[in-house]
Amino acid sequence: MTDPASTQEMSRYDMSTLKVGTFCAEPVSPAVQKFAMENICSHYINSYWATEHGGIVFSCPWGDFKPLEADAKTWPLPWVQAQVRIVEETGDDGSVSQWREAEAGEKGECARDDPYGNDRRRGCALLPPS
Repeated sequence: MTDPASTQEMSRYDMSTLKVGTFCAEPVSPAVQKFAMENICSHYINSYWATEHGGIVFSCPWGDFKPLEADAKTWPLPWVQAQVRIVEETGDDGSVSQWREAEAGEKGECARDDPYGNDRRRGCALLPPS
């Protein structure tokens, strides 16, 4: 992103008709997203998915929801049941025995309560029903 040749390479392509673009992996740094917003499409948003999900799980809505910024803030898609949880207690073996939902602004573990796509209950934190 800091190499001027990257910007020059991007300018070789006509991207004027692109309306929105997204990263589909782990959320990228603000610098990478800013580069994409300036050189690919002004509505270039962060999204998250993993191969085992089979599609985007978390993303950032754009339009009237909030001003689009170069950040990694994402929300679960409407059909994804997810929340941020905090470990309250662990067993002697290190397994989690009690969770609580995180307060606004509190960092924790992202967990889904339901299977999604073709993940087949692997590769992500799935919690038993409450």
